[in-house]
Amino acid sequence: MGKREAKRKFPNFLTGMAIYGAVVLTLILIGLTLFWGFLTAFEASRPRNAVDGYLESLTAGHIREEALPALLEQVDTRVQDEAACRERLTESLEGKLTAAKNVSRSTADIQVYILRQGSQVIGSFQMERAGNPSWGFTPWTVTGEEFDLSFLLGNKVSLTVPPGYTVYVDGKPLPGSCVTQEDIPYPELAEFVGDYDLPTLMRYEAGPFLGQARVTLTDDEGNAVTPDAGSEVFLDNCSPEEREAVDQAARAFVQTYVDYVSCTGSDPATTLQWLRKLMVPDSALAKRMRDALAGLHWVSDRHATVSGMEVGLISRLGEDLYFCNVTYTVNTRDITGQVQVESRVKLLLRQTGGKLLAEAMATC
Repeated sequence: MGKREAKRKFPNFLTGMAIYGAVVLTLILIGLTLFWGFLTAFEASRPRNAVDGYLESLTAGHIREEALPALLEQVDTRVQDEAACRERLTESLEGKLTAAKNVSRSTADIQVYILRQGSQVIGSFQMERAGNPSWGFTPWTVTGEEFDLSFLLGNKVSLTVPPGYTVYVDGKPLPGSCVTQEDIPYPELAEFVGDYDLPTLMRYEAGPFLGQARVTLTDDEGNAVTPDAGSEVFLDNCSPEEREAVDQAARAFVQTYVDYVSCTGSDPATTLQWLRKLMVPDSALAKRMRDALAGLHWVSDRHATVSGMEVGLISRLGEDLYFCNVTYTVNTRDITGQVQVESRVKLLLRQTGGKLLAEAMATC
């Protein structure tokens, strides 16, 4: 009888232990669940954890779409359209994001954080205690954000170029609507404006653009030109043969002109005859030199000699009209003795009867 009773009690013991284990396990699971809920509520109530969670969920695409509307109001979309702006923003938002509390704007109930990409501030967000309390803790939730990527806006493009030249921004030509001024005189030709039909410049203005715009320039034949080229580069349009012809004609005129006004070596009337051969007949310059003769009869020989001469900025202004400037040095005498004087003149020369003759002159 004792053995049979022992056999009956053993299964009952195992069943009891199983029930006991199940109860203990259930209590443990309930305890862990409650503890986990407590920890979750506690962690959610810590601002730093809410900030980290926000940064992990924040994507470049979200920032881009939030910031894009304000940027499109400023970007020159004639050249950089919305698709190009999206692409440029995407490229610019690849760095790591960090946040730092703005103490001056934060309170016990609202905390404001400055959002940075690297060292660059790109916006801010604020958090508040919101939602139902759990375990006595109220979680922090992001309740507002704003992004400012205006620092990506580059400077405006402003180029003054000859008509027929094409200005490109990021490979796209600027349309005619970007022309803000036409018929701008060349500074080098200012002394002759009004008396001659001279080439002019036009100004393109566009922008701002997102990022650093790549500006390129081509001339009327499609050749690349440095975008920051000055007007002197635009005027440099002569062939070597033309340059040589203008150089020789300008040197001959200036040498004879110095001899004439300095009464060097012979009677001024004789020197004027030589000078007339180097000027366009009946031009304003020829008349001016002729009128000067009356005063030169009272000038003594100053023994002036040209000791140096440089002809520069030779340009073809039309079919038969050329421009150049000449810098020359003259050794002469005044009441103090021998002196050296440097002078500069601008010349217009015209192809007349197979020769290049001076038609106008301006002193600088």
